[in-house]
Amino acid sequence: ELDAEGRMRRLQRNVEAALAAQGTELSDVSLDLANGRISTARELEFVAGEADFKDPTSAERALGEVAAVLRACNSELARHGSLPLQLVCEGYSLEGKVDTEISASRAEACKERIVH
Repeated sequence: ELDAEGRMRRLQRNVEAALAAQGTELSDVSLDLANGRISTARELEFVAGEADFKDPTSAERALGEVAAVLRACNSELARHGSLPLQLVCEGYSLEGKVDTEISASRAEACKERIVH
């Protein structure tokens, strides 16, 4: 019987295999499921003071990969009778002041592209 970390490592191997079988290449996302992380390879940049992506094409590609990973993870978890992963999107602003409203809007912009 595997411990929780071992189960997550197995999940990651199975997810990577499923994505490869689908022809889905992860060029903009890295997986570390043993530590509960799915990360974009680079920061998603936004227009200053806004929740609009500076490079919408790059953001769509990266967030599309995150969505594919989540679907594959949750499919694999469902096969084993486990609950799906929950997604937490974190947004922040480096524009010299704390702006929780814009940070929340940026996180929501990412979430919308992943979920839909």
